Amino acid sequence: MHLFGLVPWPRVGWIMSIEPATKEMLHDAFDLPHTVASYLLYVWVAHLGGALKHQFVDKDPELQRMLP
Repeated sequence: MHLFGLVPWPRVGWIMSIEPATKEMLHDAFDLPHTVASYLLYVWVAHLGGALKHQFVDKDPELQRMLP
């Protein structure tokens, strides 16, 4: 297995020892939550980037307004 097709990446030993049918069931069960979590992370990073842009580029007191 290679990370981005370039860097050799070790396989997780205990996952390799799971029987294929169980692995497929777990893959199906966690596919949607994994996808939703990744999109939420993208949105959060974009939101954080916007707040930092307002703070440091636009010189708005954005972070001071959010802090207690």
